[in-house]
Amino acid sequence: MAPSMNKTYTLIFAAIIAVLYILFMATGTLGINIVIGSIIMGIGLVSVIMMFSVKGGSGKDNNEAISKKLLFAFVMIVIGGFLLFSEIAPEIIKRKLLGLVITATGYFLAFKYQFVSDYQRDDFAITGAIVGIIMFLIGLYLLLF
Repeated sequence: MAPSMNKTYTLIFAAIIAVLYILFMATGTLGINIVIGSIIMGIGLVSVIMMFSVKGGSGKDNNEAISKKLLFAFVMIVIGGFLLFSEIAPEIIKRKLLGLVITATGYFLAFKYQFVSDYQRDDFAITGAIVGIIMFLIGLYLLLF
């Protein structure tokens, strides 16, 4: 695909996103900031991934192009993150992060913890597994609901 076609498709896609955003904001649809913010943030993240996965030549032109694309991706990620997290209450974000940490800790205790009886009694391993399962379930509840 020619470079001019990439720019054309990018401009068309950006125009479509802008028109959708204006339409949904004019109608006052609740939660559209989350969808649009996720889309814009996803575009930024995918562009970073594609930029570093494609092998290209070297030289000043390539470095300038990479820096422009990286700046574009950074701006997209920041704008998408602002739209996404401005709509979600901070309490929900804190609850989800706490659920993620508790789930990961519970998973480690229940399934990955070394049950070695050389330095601990066997009862402690069972207790650790039970506490891990309880933490895992509580963390999943916080993460999902």
